[in-house]
Amino acid sequence: MFTTQRCSAEPYTRLLSVAPLSRIPDPVIHLQTPLGVQFAQVGAWLPADLGLAADHQASLASTGYTEFLVLIALAFAIYGLCALLMRRQALKTGDHKQWSQTLCLIWLGTIAAGCIYVFTPAMLSHDILVYAGYSRLMATYHANPYFVSLATFPQDPFNALNYWANSTAAYGPAWLGICALPGLVLGPQPLGYVLAFRLFALAAHLLNTWLVTLCMEPAGFVGEQLRWTQ
Repeated sequence: MFTTQRCSAEPYTRLLSVAPLSRIPDPVIHLQTPLGVQFAQVGAWLPADLGLAADHQASLASTGYTEFLVLIALAFAIYGLCALLMRRQALKTGDHKQWSQTLCLIWLGTIAAGCIYVFTPAMLSHDILVYAGYSRLMATYHANPYFVSLATFPQDPFNALNYWANSTAAYGPAWLGICALPGLVLGPQPLGYVLAFRLFALAAHLLNTWLVTLCMEPAGFVGEQLRWTQ
C-alpha cells in the first residue's frame, strides 16, 4: 500500500507540471488541447511569477521553466524510489502474484503520465511542427522533402509555424515515411498533427515499456536476483 501511494504520486507530479508549462509564453503557437484547461487547473495554485527577471514576460517564462524542472526532478526521484521499493519487495517475497500487481501499477502510471503530456496545452520544442511540414510536403503537395522545402508552397499555414520551412529534410527515409502518414488523413489544422505525433510517441513508449517488462519478468531478472540471494 505504501509503495502504491508513492508511485501514484509520480503521475500526479507530472500533472502539476502542466500548469507552469502552459504559462510559458510561446511565440509560435497557442495550443488548445482537449482536457488541457482541466489539466492546467490542477496546478493553478503554483505561483505564476516568482520575480526571477526584471522583465515581466521573461519572469513568467523563467518561473514556468523553473517550476517545471523542479517538478520533473521530483517525479524522477519518486520514480527511482518506487523502483527501489519494488525491487526490494520482489526480492523479499518472490511472489508471482505480487509481481503481477507491480506490473499493473507500472502500466497504469505509464499510461497516465503519457496521456497527461499528450493533452498538455504547451510545447517545449516545436519539432512536431517540422515533422508536420514534412507530412504536408509529401501527402498534400506530393513533393520530395529531400529536395523541396515547405517554403516552396508559401500558401501552406505551417510556414508561419516552422522555423525550418526554408530547409530540406535532415532525417532518414524511415522517419519521413512515418511523418507522411498523418498528412494522409489530416487537414491543415496544427492541433491534429500535434496530437497525432504525441500519440505515436506514447505508443512507442508503451511498446518500450512492454519490452522492458519482458526482461523483468520473475523468470528473468527478478528470478535471477532471487537465485543469487539464496
